Amino acid sequence: MGTFEETMKRMQQMSPEERAKFLEDEGKKCICGQCPTYNECAKNAHEGFFCAWGKSFVCIGSEEKKCICPDCPVMQDWGMQHIYHCTRGEERAQWFGRSLR
Repeated sequence: MGTFEETMKRMQQMSPEERAKFLEDEGKKCICGQCPTYNECAKNAHEGFFCAWGKSFVCIGSEEKKCICPDCPVMQDWGMQHIYHCTRGEERAQWFGRSLR
């Protein structure tokens, strides 16, 4: 398992096609749909993979029921440290927000 920074650096070195394929493959490991905070609206809108794409724009509000992010293979593989990506934003955004405090 690498760190999140290493994963981001590795992705920056990929061609756009390689990066798209990598994200597609990683997205298949996503467990967002199993989370108690995930809802029917998010399912119908095909929202998910929040750790990479960012928080829900329409379907998931600020109510955080229970987070299963720490159990996600993507989070573990990428060395992520934050949770509730569906309500708080993708990992990079949470890193940036933390650095502003």
